[in-house]
Amino acid sequence: MPTKLEVLLAQIDPSRTLDEVAARVNRARNSFRFGKALITDYEEYEELTGRFVAHIEAQVLRIRPMYDTGAQLYRGRATALLNQAYGSQGWKTAFEMVRTGLESGLRAVLDTLPRLWPWSMLATRSGPASMTTGKVSRPENAWLPRTSTWPSSAIFSRGS
Repeated sequence: MPTKLEVLLAQIDPSRTLDEVAARVNRARNSFRFGKALITDYEEYEELTGRFVAHIEAQVLRIRPMYDTGAQLYRGRATALLNQAYGSQGWKTAFEMVRTGLESGLRAVLDTLPRLWPWSMLATRSGPASMTTGKVSRPENAWLPRTSTWPSSAIFSRGS
């Protein structure tokens, strides 16, 4: 029979937390509803990616979606993640994929976003990896909390 300490340690085990976060990300990704597979209007695309970011965040953090109060913030986060995934003009590449349906189109773009989130990196148990080399980067002070996970320039600009 496990002791009280063993039960407590099992309840707060980091791998359990990481598994729960990964499950929430997957549930959120699978529960997001979008009306059509091809989107040709840029504003509609920007709205959809921003709402998707807000939806994932709300599900992971167990809060109500706050897109309506911070639309530009969520759109900026989506743009920053797409630039991280597809290069400095990644938001344009992603829009072309969504507009034309090439390379699995909208579904591929939406599947890419959660994989680049900071909590998704934690859920892989390997930490942040370089997009070019795939090598894990672990500085000595990696355990210190960061003040922000989003570059401020990405929040307020479209990444032109």
